Amino acid sequence: MAKNFPVDNKGYNDFEEYLAAEGIYYPNGVPSNNGKIWNGNSSSGGDSIGTMKSSWNLDNAQFVKSITFSSNYPCIIQHTNSFSTFSGLGLLYNAGLVNGSVSIPINTLLRIDQQGAIAIVDVPQSNPNSILATVNQSNFIVTKSTTTPINNNLKTYSVVVTITNYSGASSSGSLVISDVMPIGCDFVSAVGTGFTLNQTGNSYTMTTSDVIANNGTKNYILTVKGILPISVSFTVDSVSISNDTDYNSSPMVWAGTSITNGTGATNYRNNYTYLLKNWLKDNLNVHTRVVNKAIPSSQTNLMENYRVFNNWYDFKQDPKFLFIEHGVNDVSQSIPNATSVSNVTKIINYYRKKYPTCYIMILSPFPCAAQEIGLAIYRTSMQTLVNSYPNEDKVYLKYIAGTGSAWNATTQGGTYTTDGTHVNDAGRLLILDAITSYITANSLTFD
Repeated sequence: MAKNFPVDNKGYNDFEEYLAAEGIYYPNGVPSNNGKIWNGNSSSGGDSIGTMKSSWNLDNAQFVKSITFSSNYPCIIQHTNSFSTFSGLGLLYNAGLVNGSVSIPINTLLRIDQQGAIAIVDVPQSNPNSILATVNQSNFIVTKSTTTPINNNLKTYSVVVTITNYSGASSSGSLVISDVMPIGCDFVSAVGTGFTLNQTGNSYTMTTSDVIANNGTKNYILTVKGILPISVSFTVDSVSISNDTDYNSSPMVWAGTSITNGTGATNYRNNYTYLLKNWLKDNLNVHTRVVNKAIPSSQTNLMENYRVFNNWYDFKQDPKFLFIEHGVNDVSQSIPNATSVSNVTKIINYYRKKYPTCYIMILSPFPCAAQEIGLAIYRTSMQTLVNSYPNEDKVYLKYIAGTGSAWNATTQGGTYTTDGTHVNDAGRLLILDAITSYITANSLTFD
């Protein structure tokens, strides 16, 4: 795989090993939504799983290695288009028979935020076309059309049954067509002009005395209902790859929540992670590489667990910056303030020893009306924590209070967030301004 990525792997054997060392290798089998997508006996049945909104980091692309489809009954599954709001449509897998579990190799780099739609397009053993109808006279052939859905919820299908006369003369007497439904289908109806139906269970006959000219045809409509409850799911094996591939620059590491992860931003270019990277490059000639390690719904307990047990914030290259955005989930999840302070203290002390020239920037939790009372206490504690370090440490350790008052949480939450918590593009510009204003006001140079 290394040949697909013309980058300096810093001594690693391949690109995946390099990514794994930075802790951004996603485990095998990133799960999608899954469930019963065809159940003809129930109005809750449907023909598609729908879209899978991924939890992949906004600042990362994906090297999709494979998609594994699983079904509890042999069926032909169609995966339409994988969809990305950032790079358009990309067809990953069209259609194929899945019997149990089938892995489809993909091997392509895509910016994906939804996995498209999955639909069952055929169940061969339950398809009325799989059983041929017979006719009581020789040289008459019965054929069936491809099934066409006429009721999405109940999975009821219409089938055109056609009788063709190859006898060399016009038909005479009664033509009797005999048919039976396969396993997995129920007979619903059979209707056609000039035909008489006789039906018992899933077997039926259609009789006509109408004259069919030589080489002529006559047809009726057969309606059937699929009754097999089929469950389909899929998993994605992929590697999460930072959009920033400037591997010769030191990492700018971001530890945070879904806000830093990118929820609320329209694309990664509008995330404050990249906005700040570009500002530093253009204004201070400081070149960095964005590595977004933020985790949705996380709080400082999880941050500390990932640091200790998963080496989540360790790098072969010494990071230039570590930005810590936390607080709103600590407060909403009732993490004791003293615990939050302890967790942040541990990562500060760890970084000061392991990467003594790394600048650690603790962002004041962003305005959030629903949590402002608890956040006020949290902000004071973070400021006190930073102030407690000796002056030589404070050269590399900063608390940016301005990000906590970038807008009025009560009156402007609807303007700068999507839901009172997650920051939209306009709010991200205010976060950028708060950080850069602090840098400018304090004449920081980041040597």
